[in-house]
Amino acid sequence: MTSVQAELSSARLFSESNTVLSHTLHARECGYSIIPLKGGRNRVTGKQPRISWQAYQSQKASNEQIENWFNAGISAYGIVCGEVSRLIVLDFDEPEAQTKFIQKFPQLTRTYIVKSGGRGMLHFYFEVDFHVKTTKIRGGDLKAEGSYVVGAGSQIAGGKWEVFNDAPVKQISQNELDEVLSVFGIARPVNLESPIESIPKTNSLNYFASIYEAFVQQFQGRNQALFRVGCMMRDEGYDFDTAKAILSQVHVQHPPVTRHKPETTFQRQREAYLTLRSVFKRPARPKSKIIATKAQASYVPNHLREVILRHKHGTAFLRVYEGLKLVGKSAGARVTERDIHTILTPHGIGRRSIRNALTFTPDTDTHTTYPLDEDMDSKMLQTATNTCVFVPTTKRDKSPSHRPPQEYIIPTIERLLDLFNIKSKGADPITLDDIQSVKIYRSALNRELIRRWVGKYSQVWLAERLSVCVRTVQRYIKFDCIQCQQILYATDITPDNIHQIPPKTHAPRAGITIQYCFLQDGTGKCYPPIQAIARKLMRQSISVQWIQRGCNLYWIGDKTIQSHIIFTPELIHVYWASKLT
Repeated sequence: MTSVQAELSSARLFSESNTVLSHTLHARECGYSIIPLKGGRNRVTGKQPRISWQAYQSQKASNEQIENWFNAGISAYGIVCGEVSRLIVLDFDEPEAQTKFIQKFPQLTRTYIVKSGGRGMLHFYFEVDFHVKTTKIRGGDLKAEGSYVVGAGSQIAGGKWEVFNDAPVKQISQNELDEVLSVFGIARPVNLESPIESIPKTNSLNYFASIYEAFVQQFQGRNQALFRVGCMMRDEGYDFDTAKAILSQVHVQHPPVTRHKPETTFQRQREAYLTLRSVFKRPARPKSKIIATKAQASYVPNHLREVILRHKHGTAFLRVYEGLKLVGKSAGARVTERDIHTILTPHGIGRRSIRNALTFTPDTDTHTTYPLDEDMDSKMLQTATNTCVFVPTTKRDKSPSHRPPQEYIIPTIERLLDLFNIKSKGADPITLDDIQSVKIYRSALNRELIRRWVGKYSQVWLAERLSVCVRTVQRYIKFDCIQCQQILYATDITPDNIHQIPPKTHAPRAGITIQYCFLQDGTGKCYPPIQAIARKLMRQSISVQWIQRGCNLYWIGDKTIQSHIIFTPELIHVYWASKLT
């Protein structure tokens, strides 16, 4: 490279870095938390942070820090989502999902949009004033708390992230976000342990003001709380003027629970008026419908379910635990064996399963001590079987004629996560119909996974996830009428790659399995995966393909697959001979 070329290359790199820095400083001025990314020519590692970025999930870097990061010619940066930036981003990976979003929610497309430099998909930016968790949606991701997105102006692996729609970032309400998530396969779980259960219900109008305060803490948003309390008053028969008189002043005076730009009293009153007016535009919901939607599904984290299923009587515990949640029993409530039997017997859970659930003990040396009420006997605090997930308790006042029935405390999700030392990673819905039997319960877990995420799965992995054998998973697939398509990888055999076919005697020694491989000629006739057979067919001028079976594709519905053969330029087991050395 000549000196002139070197100067031009250096100038170009400086210009690109300077452009990225200007985009970065602009994002910083908008109030976003910025982190530097590796960039470079690798599309995967280029999106990784150059620094430890956990601290910038709660604080923002200064302009001086950003300039120091970019002095080395960094070509990419990330914008931290969540509460620190008051930002969430819809990141689509599939064109079908992106088109569906644009068609169903045209009002949400009038926001700031960035076009990805990788797949060319769009990133939709939204401002939020409530807590949102990062989650996987059908056809993409919802980037929120604990994640980041590549910012506009970044350049990675030859691709550039460009501003597609330079409009102000639109503020999205929680109702709008819930509607988007429901369309893309994620339903926000209903919190059965709501703080309003601790508020005594009265006919006093101050009751709804107390409910508003509880909802603000639960949903971390004043407008969301106002909307929900307004719906409650409308469904109870109150009119618009009464609801406005009660809730408007409370809404105006309540301080923000998260960082929020200053608002005048008139702005707060107008927000309350518009929210309540939208509530009373719709008719009141029937009483039966309100009750039915309270416990329509149980959402226990999938990772927690999978861990518990590996333990003895784990399935019995999950059926009983989720059954109690579905009938409205909240965590911390006390129940007896007779109570559980009366509640869950109509739903297919017998006495033996209930007893196994109440005595269920995880195979771990780490146990959590569950707090009991202050009126419990101090000896009970020391002798209670803390290893049992359902903690047995006994009331202090014992009758002289008989001992009272044994009571058990229903554990919370947080206690179970701590007990098994795992983190929550999403949950699939389970209904009362899904706990009728062990087979139906495990089958429902398998069905909801495939319903949520259509894709290729190994039957061995599906079996290990549910702690069953492969044959049982095959029965579950047939039981739930899950569509299945075999996926084959085909490679044309040529003189250049025929040596990659491992001889039958050498394959086991190289750690290669050829159990799911075979040869196929142009007429569709199949042969064993032997190199000598392939050479013989090629000498006869017969075209030969190496076929290897991959993981099956599963989905639910009437979707059809046009082709199930994937052509690859090289054999799946490439350079098998290198494994012999």
